[in-house]
Amino acid sequence: MDKRYFIIPLLGLVLACKHKPVTNLHPNTRPKDTTATAPIPTSQLIVPGKSIGLTHINEPMDSVNVRLGKPDSGDAAMGAAMATWVSKQDSVPYQTDIYSHRNMGGKDENTGRVKIIRITSPAYKTTQNIHTGLTLRDIGRHFHVEPVGVYNKGTDSLKIYDDQKEGIAFEIDSYGKCKAILVHAEKDKSSGTLSFHPDMQMNTLKK
Repeated sequence: MDKRYFIIPLLGLVLACKHKPVTNLHPNTRPKDTTATAPIPTSQLIVPGKSIGLTHINEPMDSVNVRLGKPDSGDAAMGAAMATWVSKQDSVPYQTDIYSHRNMGGKDENTGRVKIIRITSPAYKTTQNIHTGLTLRDIGRHFHVEPVGVYNKGTDSLKIYDDQKEGIAFEIDSYGKCKAILVHAEKDKSSGTLSFHPDMQMNTLKK
């Protein structure tokens, strides 16, 4: 038999394979992220609505003071209190601020309980690896935040973006970078009767 009869079909098969359209690509297809991330230590984990590090929402302030030591500064008025700790070991002085409140007239009115935790150090992270220093766009990929307030002082400003349902808020500067992360109870507010920035004017943004 003439070998040409075998060559012609084979050549047609090769050409058909060569021009076969690619149908398994989609414009929204993204490669899987195979980058391994180290687990976040409990002492540095941010849990929206629950805790930052070892400090928990509704934890008695007596327990916090035992763990963190005496605050570097603070303020108190009408059952509310603000306590601030400044890191000593870092070249950049990061802050931890805790807003607490006492249940005036209640059985435990002498016990201040944690209501809002605020940190500025990027060492603290959520399970999605969200931390200070990221952009609002980075944060928006994981949390449904809305602007709820703005601090102003001259040309300086800080906008507060809050995911009230989850219990986490972010301070965003005029460059769009996150300067601080706050955790509060789910469906609660990210501000109290005492300001985290007493030297700035706070304005609430209405929806």
